Amino acid sequence: MSVSEAFRRNNVRVVGEGDRTVAVGRYLAGRIPGARLAVIDAYGHLPHLSAPAAVNEALRRFLS
Repeated sequence: MSVSEAFRRNNVRVVGEGDRTVAVGRYLAGRIPGARLAVIDAYGHLPHLSAPAAVNEALRRFLS
């Protein structure tokens, strides 16, 4: 499987609500088959650092 094929499989875009890249996350999630978007409320560009529990929960939901 190529990298581009793997990228087109199920994936989750995790972004902070206050980040300027939310639009990019929405765009990618809307165009990649099987993709999901997880927006972490009240956080910005680095939600994995500022809200790790929320990011972990988003990942748990995606993987279950």
